[in-house]
Amino acid sequence: MTHTVQLACRPDGNYWISILEDESGKVVCPDIGPFKREQVFHNLLLVGLDDVQAEFLTEMAHLNGNARIKGVTQKE
Repeated sequence: MTHTVQLACRPDGNYWISILEDESGKVVCPDIGPFKREQVFHNLLLVGLDDVQAEFLTEMAHLNGNARIKGVTQKE
């Protein structure tokens, strides 16, 4: 089963990670955080993103306030 990893960057500079099922959109894991920018990368790797995806998601959330990547397989 694949998931969507969503990253929100709040106005206070904290990042929050949410995980949803790709097919249903059901929340698998609600808001994990808060994380500072230097902490969020490692935590994105733990939920299944690779280095490039984690960097991209962090940058997009920083710029837009919210970003997501679909098709992520959670690590065991």
